[in-house]
Amino acid sequence: MPTKISYQTWSGGSGAGDKKDLIGYCKEEPVEVLKKIYKEFYIFEYKGLYRPIDYSYPNNCLGLVISYVADDIISEMSITGLLDDLDLNRAFNESLERTEETYKEAIQRAIDWHIFPNMKEERKIMIESALEEIKSVVFQIT
Repeated sequence: MPTKISYQTWSGGSGAGDKKDLIGYCKEEPVEVLKKIYKEFYIFEYKGLYRPIDYSYPNNCLGLVISYVADDIISEMSITGLLDDLDLNRAFNESLERTEETYKEAIQRAIDWHIFPNMKEERKIMIESALEEIKSVVFQIT
């Protein structure tokens, strides 16, 4: 399923309601996009999960948003381009440094933030699936 990539900007406040600029669509699945870019870009959101890789980044309010393309959009347009065709320069950060502990902390915070007792099973499965994809990428599990 194709991927939609946006860039969450930061207005200087809490981040709630900040603008998301569409960068574009690509044919690759979200997990394939994540594999290619997570080492060079801040990830604000991955498949609906808030800051699953960069939770401790100082403002927690900017970065790339990686999501599936909604079915209604797929039926209305043809997505033929690749991730490499998109201009992601706006989101690049040369000083990006992460360790295994950074990833573990962010994943744990994503679990704490998104999984709670009595939630709908369907939503829990979706969140756990996204978390497993993130783990497989950042810890390079095959």
